[in-house]
Amino acid sequence: KSPEKNKPTAASETLFDTPFDSSILTPEEATSKIEKHTGDIAISFEVDDEKLHRYCIALNRSESFIVHSSQMGAWATDTKVSKIAHDAKSVARNYPLTNISFDTNLAAYLLNPGTRSLDFTDIIERWGDGTLIDKSSPEATLHSHARLLFTLRDSLSKELKERELESLFNELEMPISELLAVMESRGI
Repeated sequence: KSPEKNKPTAASETLFDTPFDSSILTPEEATSKIEKHTGDIAISFEVDDEKLHRYCIALNRSESFIVHSSQMGAWATDTKVSKIAHDAKSVARNYPLTNISFDTNLAAYLLNPGTRSLDFTDIIERWGDGTLIDKSSPEATLHSHARLLFTLRDSLSKELKERELESLFNELEMPISELLAVMESRGI
């Protein structure tokens, strides 16, 4: 095995302008940070067997933090906090999470309905800006996912608009997704 194989490439060293914050916040500290923030937040989740293990919240493309808990805090259901996520319904059916303004999984499906499922890596390759997911650690991957959601939202939104699917996505698909999550959490 060559030591060069494990050495980060130049591209992976410059993925994000701001390094990832290694501190772990409590749900209460996350809520406090989010209360001071204006604008959308992006959330990536680490879920094992439908149980939320931890999550990462990005306030923008260069600032994110991890919460090592299955508890989310008041921000998760606060209608004033607009959230971007990937496959939010899979988390929202088991945990209180509302007011998802943009779901990258749902948008990608609407733009490419012939594909059974697009995972996050596929979506990044197709609608990303060339920035790769940092896989140097599970935490770096979680940070990457959260920060890249802003780029994906912008790119997917642009294509939805170009293909005249924007109102279908915003007025039908997103509200139905939230309603389905509520129904599934109640066992319907």
